Amino acid sequence: MPRSSEDALVSLRRSFFLIAVGTATLLIGMVLLSINLVNYRSCFESGRTVLEAIVQNGGTFPSADVHDDGKDDGDEKDEGDASDALDDMFGNEESASQLRYFSVTFDDEGNVVDMDVDHTTTFDAESATELARSKLGSRKELGHFVFDGVDYMYYRSSTDDGIIVAVVNCYYEFHSFKMVRIYSLWLGSLFIVAFAIIVMLLTKRAVEPFERSIRSQRQFITNAGHELKTPLAIIRGNAEFLEMANGKSEWTQSILKQTTRLSTLVNRLIALARLQEWDAEKYESLDMSSVVREAAESFRVVVEQGGKSFDADVRDGVRVTAEPRALQELVNILLDNANKYCDEGGKVGISLAKTRTGRARLVVNNTYAEGRDVDYTSFFDRFYRQDTSHNSEKEGFGIGLSMAAQIVQNFKGTIRVEYAEPAISFVVTL
Repeated sequence: MPRSSEDALVSLRRSFFLIAVGTATLLIGMVLLSINLVNYRSCFESGRTVLEAIVQNGGTFPSADVHDDGKDDGDEKDEGDASDALDDMFGNEESASQLRYFSVTFDDEGNVVDMDVDHTTTFDAESATELARSKLGSRKELGHFVFDGVDYMYYRSSTDDGIIVAVVNCYYEFHSFKMVRIYSLWLGSLFIVAFAIIVMLLTKRAVEPFERSIRSQRQFITNAGHELKTPLAIIRGNAEFLEMANGKSEWTQSILKQTTRLSTLVNRLIALARLQEWDAEKYESLDMSSVVREAAESFRVVVEQGGKSFDADVRDGVRVTAEPRALQELVNILLDNANKYCDEGGKVGISLAKTRTGRARLVVNNTYAEGRDVDYTSFFDRFYRQDTSHNSEKEGFGIGLSMAAQIVQNFKGTIRVEYAEPAISFVVTL
């Protein structure tokens, strides 16, 4: 069902807002995700570097020996390695001495052959052995885990001395990562909300040109329609005068027929433009059963004179909130359309009843054998005609169903097309 111009503008504003905010959210999300991934990677790599240094040094962090002993116990190469570890990872020995870790070395049968628990206050020999043994069966050689709310990393490696499992306390690194993550989420959310507010304030200004264009189009249709009425009336009057003076001819009859057709088109265009500016204050509670029954009786004669059958099933007590003339116009449009496109010798039907939710359900149908392969998605488009050449023998402008859809839209209802061979149905819910 087509939307009114006001609904189209609301939809445009909503789309503009959602696209702008969605794009900003996506970009901010990608930036924050990248920052957090890099931060996590940095924490992980820092832990990996420390663990590899511990394992390569036989279970003890190199800089710790230098700090504890106060001198170099190894050769020049060891001293250089320890110095490099301090410079690359901690910057000085005091920072390195604060490192908390332990290591346990197992033989091939899983027996403990060596351990270092001098650099941790959380684990003793028994708990360190138990934790390290649990990592022997882990699928990953390097991993991150949480113990008593504290982040740790472990590294398992096979050496000449056996299998070493080293565990290092990474509380400060991962705590920093978590804080960055929390602050980034808060700041990201704040930026998105602020951006959404700004876009919301600017959206109306952004779509103002479209609003002016739509208003100008409606005003043009109304003004042009009124301007066309006068020359059409003059043409019609002149044609009638010629008939009075010289008698009827095919030329004067053609002029009268086309002026009548054009006058009808102009009136419908004006009516459609006015429908888009309908005032809801004119709505009132109406007995829709009476409106439909009256329209059905009026069309019964026209339908049956055309050699078709007519069936009406109108339930009593169906009420709606609507504008009286517009409701009558809606029913008349649908019945006129059904009669116009009904097959020769076919059947036109109309029914009205209440739905389970208490709404009114109006169904107007007619036999339409050619409707099997018809695309019904454009039926409510303005000036739509199934015959693209517009040379159909059935008179019409393709405006009636568009007006019906606009009326239903004004009444906050729905209208749809259904086809069940051999009949086509227009279903309105108000």
